[in-house]
Amino acid sequence: VHMDEVGFIITYIEESGLLRFSSMGSIDTRVVVGKPVRLESGALGVVGAKPIHLQSASDRETVRSYDQLYIDIGAKNREDALQFAQPGDFATFRPTFIEMGNCICAKALDNRIDLHSFPTRRSSDLDHLMIIGDLKIQQEKAMRNLR
Repeated sequence: VHMDEVGFIITYIEESGLLRFSSMGSIDTRVVVGKPVRLESGALGVVGAKPIHLQSASDRETVRSYDQLYIDIGAKNREDALQFAQPGDFATFRPTFIEMGNCICAKALDNRIDLHSFPTRRSSDLDHLMIIGDLKIQQEKAMRNLR
């Protein structure tokens, strides 16, 4: 069972108030633009990039790198942004939970289901059993702890 999930780390705050960031874990940049995020402080933001109408034809054909992306938290400037974020703070995709018929969809659901279903000892039974578990972190970062 792994307890971590992919996310982002704030690396720099622009004078404009936009937050520069890097990924924590394997996240393809093609799927993050436009995604809502939540910062460590609880502030909400959205991942952005250069608008398509300002991109060259070659820009539109190239996969963006993280240094071409930013998180917009609606800050007026750097001073305003510093009230909500500091370099080194983390951000994650904003939590969602959707019921789809008899299925559910949510971020990091594999992690949460594993931890929820992990056996717990109840005093009324299981007194004779020993439960051994293996809880891992940093699987999402550099794919460590995989077996």
